[in-house]
Amino acid sequence: MNLKHSLTPDETAPRARAGEGRARRGPSAAVWVLPALAALLLTGCGGAGEDTDDDAPEEPDSDIAQTDLDEPTDDGQASGDDGDADDGETTLPEPEAQQVEEAPELVGEVQATWEDYEEISETELEVMFYSGNLSCYGVRSVVEEDAEEVRIATISGRLPEAEDQPCTQEAVYVSVVVELEEPLGDRDVVELQDVELH
Repeated sequence: MNLKHSLTPDETAPRARAGEGRARRGPSAAVWVLPALAALLLTGCGGAGEDTDDDAPEEPDSDIAQTDLDEPTDDGQASGDDGDADDGETTLPEPEAQQVEEAPELVGEVQATWEDYEEISETELEVMFYSGNLSCYGVRSVVEEDAEEVRIATISGRLPEAEDQPCTQEAVYVSVVVELEEPLGDRDVVELQDVELH
């Protein structure tokens, strides 16, 4: 855009020198032109008539290829797979259970579902489960058996002497040895439900 400023006859005439009696009629053209020019620059930089869509998404500047992590590589594995597990599941090492003695009395008992068991002898089973911090929590078991099944419940609760003490909340993998009345044989070992708790 061309900005022209045409001079008025008063501006083309030579100015009177100080003291010659000629008074200025108003502000000079520069006082009006500068704000107008600034306004033009602020609003007119986009170009008149051009379609500028500020809300349109920008195209990426890079031509970097996107890689799908599940896409198989040359060796047949997914690119995000380290190849350690063949079925896609992570296998954690089996925790070592700390064998504990059953407590004669517990407070605030809860049934703790047992995780596994191991046959120690024909009439003894080691049952593994999670309990609480051993300085505060104790365990006990309840066993019922018949010709078909051995039903075992494992129970965790506060030790009476630690009932009012602060105790850290942690899971400890423990085991208890339970004695059977008859040899296990080919009977099933299952969780005993609906145990009376204290």
